[in-house]
Amino acid sequence: MNKLIICLLLISQAAFSQRVFTIDSLSARYYAKVKIAACDADGYCKGAGWVRVYDRKSGKMLINVASDDLALWLHDSKVTTNVVQLPYGEQSVIIYEDFNFDKVKDFAIQDGQNSCYSGPSFQVFLAQGSGFKYNADFTRLAQEYCGMFGVDAKTKRLSTMTKSGCCWHQFSEFMVENNKPLAIHVIEEDAMLFPFQQNTEQVWKNGKMVTTVNRTIDFSGTGIKPLLSFSLEKSGKKVALFVNESSLNYVLLQPDGDIEMAYPLDAADAENAGFTCDSTSAGQTLSFTNKEAKYTVFEHNGEAGIIVELNSKSYYMPGKPGSREGSLQEVLQAKAENVK
Repeated sequence: MNKLIICLLLISQAAFSQRVFTIDSLSARYYAKVKIAACDADGYCKGAGWVRVYDRKSGKMLINVASDDLALWLHDSKVTTNVVQLPYGEQSVIIYEDFNFDKVKDFAIQDGQNSCYSGPSFQVFLAQGSGFKYNADFTRLAQEYCGMFGVDAKTKRLSTMTKSGCCWHQFSEFMVENNKPLAIHVIEEDAMLFPFQQNTEQVWKNGKMVTTVNRTIDFSGTGIKPLLSFSLEKSGKKVALFVNESSLNYVLLQPDGDIEMAYPLDAADAENAGFTCDSTSAGQTLSFTNKEAKYTVFEHNGEAGIIVELNSKSYYMPGKPGSREGSLQEVLQAKAENVK
């Protein structure tokens, strides 16, 4: 075989073979070594290996984390530390920072790709005495969310993010109390039931979490066709009927736009949820039953309103004159599958 070809093959094999890197710029007290299965020609390294931290003076190994699936990018053929591009960017295999805000730096060591969507995960070791001790509470924040957690030294807060698909996200903020992360603010955005979106906010107040939930709706989304809407004269609330794909929906919106009620979404018996549309000499009506109440949307002489029958009593709620848009006739013409 041609000597040049043999040489090129050896170089190629070396480029993809197991590598051991020494990180000498970590600090005046510590250095580290990283072993990883293979690195390609673009400087991307991935596979089984380990990360070790040593005391510079004594040479003693302080931390040793083995993994079947490390991943890193080389910069100028070197392994860098403290790169944390949240939430989905590059994250170093070693992060050396003060996580518990005691003015002493700690270590987060990558142990694989175990966080959300196979993102990097870390084990956290807090400085203790002359060494470092594994901490399960801080490690959880770097395992159960998306990648490494954020650290804000100025506000002394930690932050995480996690998600599910396109339409569910959670953002959390933590304070450190008694050397443990404590959630103090959690925002959950849930748009899984399009066109409805539910936002849940939890805030730590007076020793407990206070939860606020609100729901909104996007009438401009694809497949949404508004058919009838009007404002109630006394309360200022808004009634809206719309078709989502082939099903009719009713919503009652508070003046600030939050959803007070949605049918059939909030129906006690969703399988049997449906509407009945009738024409009378007085006009047209659309009725449905939710839990113990019967709701009848009516239209007469160009105006609309709603009647609620509950516990043998009727509550008449006329619409605000001039607020009506659309008509019950459009509801009939839509031929929704859940309207009789």
